[in-house]
Amino acid sequence: GSPISLSESIVGDSTLTVDRNKGIIYGVKVCGLHSPNTYGFKGCSGTEYTLEALEKAKHLYEGIQVNADHPPRSRPDQERCIDDLIGWLSNVTVKDDGIYADLNLLLEDRRTAKIFEAAERNPKMFGLSHNAMGRGEMRGDKWTILEIPEVKSVDVVSDAATVNSLYESKRQPVKIR
Repeated sequence: GSPISLSESIVGDSTLTVDRNKGIIYGVKVCGLHSPNTYGFKGCSGTEYTLEALEKAKHLYEGIQVNADHPPRSRPDQERCIDDLIGWLSNVTVKDDGIYADLNLLLEDRRTAKIFEAAERNPKMFGLSHNAMGRGEMRGDKWTILEIPEVKSVDVVSDAATVNSLYESKRQPVKIR
């Protein structure tokens, strides 16, 4: 299938566990199965990921750099500066609804305390979003990702497209015909 640049915003449904001393938020959702992103494809109502694609790409997320915010959409390959880097992912797993991992944050970064506070008090303030390349095909009215050959980074964002918090996937509307 055709390669496209992905900028999904997806994070998890796990029990809230934040360890400020170790700098870890456990069990965040990195990539779910559904996204409203259409990538400009005519007649497309959103994107779906196959579990097989996520399972094959799991190793690409292990240890991946986590940045604050995405690069501009027009420049997804833009080199990131050292100030963008805020952490990495570890203990990556695939469950029946997506990819989960532990978010390791740099303790000395100025944004870490803010992200911890949000995770503890209002997880809806932030979400994770991958900056990746995907290959797929149209299946009905959905762009279906069959392969994720490259993950550039996973980024903490304030306006996550497919999740409503660091822990919980947004529910996708279902069309009934």
